[in-house]
Amino acid sequence: MNSMNLCLDLTTLSKGGGIQVAETFISDLQSKFSNEFSSVLILTNDNFYFNDKENFIVLDLNNKLTKNILINTILINRIFKKYNINIVFTLFGPAKFFTYLKHIIGFARPHIVYQDSPYFNKLSIIKLLYTKIYYKLLEILFSLQSDSLIVETNDVKKRLELKFLLKNKKIFVVENSINHAFINFNYTKRNVQDKLNILFVSAYYDHKNFNFFIDLAKKLDNTIYKNSFKITLTINSNDLSVPDSYSKYFDFIGKVQLKNLPELYNNNNLVIHPSLLECFSACYIEALYTRTMLIVPKLPFTISILEDYPFYINNLNIDDTVDIILKKFSTYYSNNTNYSFSKSQVSYFNSNIRTEKYVNIIKSYYV
Repeated sequence: MNSMNLCLDLTTLSKGGGIQVAETFISDLQSKFSNEFSSVLILTNDNFYFNDKENFIVLDLNNKLTKNILINTILINRIFKKYNINIVFTLFGPAKFFTYLKHIIGFARPHIVYQDSPYFNKLSIIKLLYTKIYYKLLEILFSLQSDSLIVETNDVKKRLELKFLLKNKKIFVVENSINHAFINFNYTKRNVQDKLNILFVSAYYDHKNFNFFIDLAKKLDNTIYKNSFKITLTINSNDLSVPDSYSKYFDFIGKVQLKNLPELYNNNNLVIHPSLLECFSACYIEALYTRTMLIVPKLPFTISILEDYPFYINNLNIDDTVDIILKKFSTYYSNNTNYSFSKSQVSYFNSNIRTEKYVNIIKSYYV
């Protein structure tokens, strides 16, 4: 067995895709890669409920970390010393501390690399200024904290390499992956004649543009789909103020457990992902894997991940979206639409490939 003691830092994760990546990564690590390390210390917050297993130690720091990064640094490095940690992997950063150890940090901050996104045009001058300052500070933290960065697409890597503070960093690309719960699920053929069932799987963030669905409901209410469509969102009803006259079209189901995601996709027949800022979204490849019709804005990050699989709309044009639905939806599944892309992107659909890449990067730093 390797004598390396790894710390996997999950303390920055609170909601969204990062939690899904963490849960899948740890599951793979424990089942197939546990012998790569003498011990794995997992630092978590209260969003995770992992059990100790063999050489895996779970330490919940939710009530101990503060907003003061220097105080956190003292606390965390004492923990590293206690558990004889050799290397640290913060799954998605920046971290809440500094360390003297080798530190690999995952990068998924689209506000830093996609500042050409139309999202920024929607902000007030004050909020735009605040956003730019905030993410410049995060960029500085990434630069100071990391020995290397892990990104999820080549497009993000190229853009980071143009950043003055990060251009000399070693940057690795490790693609995102669906959870293995999707692999063995028995998908049934969708009946698109019955009802238009629209799905968006995401936690609530401003740049996800959930208000898009209110405008979409208003438009669809004046089409042949009036009273025969449903919009399912994985947020709470108090996250989005839907007018009473359109509330009948919305189903707010809150956070969904990973094991229930395949059935959720199977019960819906159109995924619309209106976000204007992403480094990667598991929702993209979940739609791919389940062969679900997909509509997304035509932006650099969507094209770099999805190529020609989805239907693209300009920015968040509601009329474009409704036009695609009216013209394409009723025949989409019967036409056996292009599914070859999902077969060519093997790494998107095998989480073990991602885990092995993570492990190899970690091991490359250990002497």
